[in-house]
Amino acid sequence: MKIIRCLWGKSNHQFFERDLTFYHKECYQAKEVDEKFELKNQMVIVWDDVNCELMEKLGYPYHYMGPSLEFNSEFNFYHKLLALKRAMELYDEILFLDWDCYIQKPLDDNFYKLIRGRGDIQIPLYFYPNEILRQYQLINPKANDTDHYFNMFYYQIIRKGKWFFDNGITIPNAGFIYLRDKNFPNKLIEIQKTYGIVSNIEEVCSLIYFNDFINSTDEYLDSIEPVVCLGKTNIEMQGKQVLLNQYTIEKLKKDIYFIHE
Repeated sequence: MKIIRCLWGKSNHQFFERDLTFYHKECYQAKEVDEKFELKNQMVIVWDDVNCELMEKLGYPYHYMGPSLEFNSEFNFYHKLLALKRAMELYDEILFLDWDCYIQKPLDDNFYKLIRGRGDIQIPLYFYPNEILRQYQLINPKANDTDHYFNMFYYQIIRKGKWFFDNGITIPNAGFIYLRDKNFPNKLIEIQKTYGIVSNIEEVCSLIYFNDFINSTDEYLDSIEPVVCLGKTNIEMQGKQVLLNQYTIEKLKKDIYFIHE
C-alpha cells in the first residue's frame, strides 16, 4: 500500500486567501508527525518546480506532473482528482492523505488487517449540522471569492445530500481515501464534467457517486466508512462533529490511526 499526498500551485494552492507559504508550512508539520510515528512508503504527486524543491528538502519521494493547470481559484481542487488518477495508474493499492490528516500511532499489522478487511473504496464522513447549512441563503454576485465558494458548496450539499444525521447531513471527507478500485478517480472526473462541480470537487463528486447506491448515513457507515480514522476532530463543525465521531466509533468499533484536522 502506497501512501499518497499531493501538492500544486506556484503561488496559491487553494481558493482561500492564503499563499503557498501556508500550505508549505502544513507540509513541514506533516513531516514532523510522519517522522514521529515512522510513516513510510510515501509518494507525493507534485506540480510546479517550487513544490518539487520543497519535497526534496523534506525528503519525500515525489512524482512530477509538470506546471499546475490554470483554473479559476475555486477549481484548484481538481488537481486532487488528477493525483488520484495518476496514483492508481502507478499502484494497485493507495491511501491518499491531505497534509492535515495526521497519523496518531504507528501503522502495524492490525491497521492493515482492519483497512484491507473492508471495501475497495473507503472515505470517512463528516457532518454538516443545520446551524452551518442555514448560513446558505442565496448566491450573491457581490460575494467575495471565499463566500461564493461556500455558497456553491452548501448549495450542492442541500441539493444532493440525503444522508441525514442528528439534524444535519453527512458527506464524504476526502482528506483520507483508501483505494483498490482503479476506476474510481475516472468516475469522479466524469461526474465533475457532467455536473460542473467547482467547490470541494473531490467531496461533492464522491457524494454524487455514492448517492447511486447509498441511501442513508448508516448504509454508508456499513460499507464505505473506514474503521481506522475520523473525518474531522471532535471540535469541528461548530462542535457537532463529536456527535458523528462518537456514533461511528461505537457502531464500527473504530481503532483510530488517522484524524483529519
